[in-house]
This record gives sequence, C-alpha cells and structure tokens, in this order.
Amino acid sequence: AENVANHIRRSPDGPLEEVFGTFDITLAQLHGSPHLVVTAVETTESALLAQDYKRLHEDETRRLTFAETMDRVNTVIHSSLDYDEVMQRSLEEATKALGARAGSVILGSECESEARYIFGIPHALLGRRFSADVFPFSTLMEEKKVPIPVGAEDMGHLMNPLLARAFRVRSLLAIPLVLRGRLVGGIGLIYGRPHEFTTAELNFAKTFGASVSLALENAQLYRRQEHVADTLQAALLVLPERIPGVLFATAYNSASTASKVGGDFFDLFELEHNRVAFTVGDISGKGLDAAVLTSLVKHAVRTRAMEARTSPAAVMKVVNKVLLEGSGPEAFATVFFGILDCDNGVLVYCNAGHTTAALARSGGAVEKLGSNSQLVGALEQASFANDETTLERDDTLLLYTDGLTEARAGKEFFGEERLMRLVHLVGAEEPEVLVGAVLDAVLEFSGGELTDDVAILALQLE
Repeated sequence: AENVANHIRRSPDGPLEEVFGTFDITLAQLHGSPHLVVTAVETTESALLAQDYKRLHEDETRRLTFAETMDRVNTVIHSSLDYDEVMQRSLEEATKALGARAGSVILGSECESEARYIFGIPHALLGRRFSADVFPFSTLMEEKKVPIPVGAEDMGHLMNPLLARAFRVRSLLAIPLVLRGRLVGGIGLIYGRPHEFTTAELNFAKTFGASVSLALENAQLYRRQEHVADTLQAALLVLPERIPGVLFATAYNSASTASKVGGDFFDLFELEHNRVAFTVGDISGKGLDAAVLTSLVKHAVRTRAMEARTSPAAVMKVVNKVLLEGSGPEAFATVFFGILDCDNGVLVYCNAGHTTAALARSGGAVEKLGSNSQLVGALEQASFANDETTLERDDTLLLYTDGLTEARAGKEFFGEERLMRLVHLVGAEEPEVLVGAVLDAVLEFSGGELTDDVAILALQLE
C-alpha cells in the first residue's frame, strides 16, 4: 500500500486510470486511506487477470477452431474425387472459421477471371467473369503469394469501389491459389464490417490456401490422367465390325458410383487356319495405371496367340510373366482366353481366375466354363491349364466381368445363379439378343446403380 501511495504522490492530481484501469479514483479520495488503495489494487489485478484469461481462452478456442477446420478441409480434399465438392466445402469451412460474411473462389488468367464457387453471395454472381482491374489487390497477391488483408483504409486502392459498395464490403481477405509458382486465382472472404486480421487468422489463411492449391493441382493432374485413361480404354474396347466365322456382340457399362476408369476389357481377333481368339479380362486397380496394364495384357495375349501351335495355357503363362515384370506386386488380372476353331466348333480355353462363362446350348441346357487356372500376375510359379468343349452351330457363349454378378440391390448380389437362370430362360439366341437381355436385367436389378464396371462378350458360330 505504501508503494502505491508513493507512486500516486508522484502522479498528477485527478483521474488515475493509468494506474487503476477502469477505476476513476482521485488523489484526494486515496489520501490517508491505505485500505482503499489495497482494495483498488487487488480489484484491478483481478480484473486484468480475468481479461488475460479471457483473451487466452479466446485465442485457444480460435486455435482449436482453425485446427479442426483444417482437419475437415484435408479430410474432404483426400476423401472425395469430386473436385467441385472439395472446393465448395473448403470455401464454406474457411468462411465460417474466419468469421467472414461470405466468400468466393475466383479462378482465371491475367486478363480475365471467373467466380467459380460462391458462399453467402447472390447466386447470380456464379460464373460471372471479371476483368483484371476489378481486383487491384491481385497484383499484390501475385507479388507476395501470401494472404492479403484489405482493411477499410485500404479499400480505395486495393478494391474496386463499385464492387465494394454493391456487396457491402468493409474488409476483405484475399487468399492466393498458386500452382507451380504461378498465381491461378484466389479466395476472397468478405466482411460487412471493419475487421482487424490477427496473426493467427493470417497463418490459418496461408495454410488453407496452400492445401486448396495442392488440391487444385492434383485435380488438374487427375483430370489429365482421366482423359488419357478414357482415351486409352476406349481404344482397347474397339473391335472389328465383322470377323469371318463368328457372330458376336459386346457391351460395356461403367460403374455409376466410380469416377475412375476401370480395368475391364474384351478382345476378339482372327488367327490362321480359320480360328478366332477372344479374351475377356479384369485388371486390378483403376485409372491410368489400370488402363496401361490392360493394354499390356491385351497386346501380350495377341502377340503370343499369333504364334503357331500355341495354346491358351501357354499364352497365359507368357502373360503372367509379362505382368509380373511390367508392374508392381499389387497388380494382377483375371482373364478368360479361348481359341475357337470355326471349322469344327472346338473351343480350347484357359480361365485364369475369371468369372464362370455360360455356354447356352440350342437344346436349352447351360454349360458352365469355370476357372481352371490361377490369377495372372499374382505368382511367379502360377500354373495354367487348358480345357476343351465344342460349340454347335446354334450355341451361344457368354463371357463377362465380375461387375455383373456383383451388382447389388441393397445387400443382395445379382449373383452367378441368377445369371445362369437368365441365360437358360433367354436360350441360345443371337449374341446381340443375349447381351441386351443380360445388361437390361442387371440394370433393372440394381436400379441402374452399378458399383463396378461391366464388360460382356457373346459369340456363336456364323
């Protein structure tokens, strides 16, 4: 108390808010009243401690909010293949975490940009194109590559005044989107009131911008790969319009819930001595890698099958070696490969872990051609065998990938049994009729929602 009194004696007479904060205590009130001095000091210290605690609590709450927001954003980025969903949800998370009124993602070039995603802004702005001079802060963003806070005092030279008035912008946080060192756009968070940006907010914005930029770069790479994979797979599914000696039909239906190219394929080609070779296979994996392996397997089959006196088992043995040497340990394939003699109807085949083929006899019976060999590309010492059957002139052979039998209706699979009953019911019709009936049945069963790609090939002697 005496130390405080000495300090007060050195202070000018009148209000002493610098000493006691919000207390308006004069020297006259304190003179000769040590008790009052002690009470005032203790109360002031408690108030300051409470303020410090409140500030620390708010800082910690904000820090946790930012951390949780980044966790959610990263989860969205890494769990969804839908880039539009990733960008929209990330924008919404950042807008809420930073307490902004609204936000938008602007993407474009140096000359023109477009509002690609919006949140809390009139829908009419979506897709709106802007010239470069509408966002003066973009020059600063291009130069520094860090979030640019635009306060009320900066509005005149960093924000287009007409746009600021139209959307009632009092403060703005511009977060750059940078790909390989080049600015490709930005995220603008709008505040309807003056806002002083803290270091924590700017650090969060920087981390957030880096994550979204990486997601944008991955999306562009993914789309390029998907385009290549789509083109490659389409080429792999092309068959001749006609092959002498056989009638055939095919169908390919992509999965409804997958956004990557699958590894399902079929092939049909002529061999010498009036023979026809055909393949239906399913490569593990999705996307460009699967398409590349599909090409590898398809062309390895063709190359080996062209050799004289070869057998399906010998072809599969070579393909197994090629796949083991040309891919990682996680790559494998199921393949049904057969060679049909069109003169006598003899079919020699090797079913390397593939689905059971159905041979619809003209008399109404259905013969199953099940697996007789191991997967291709799984084991170095895998064994492969040949089996033989005969196609009569009115018999129809149906081959397919497991996306057909594994199609679902709730928890129930379409299944092999249901397929065989369907083939028996349709009978040995022309390939086009049988393929159409099978595809219609599986789409009706699954409600049009397939969980995996489906490839179908049917053929009979001409």
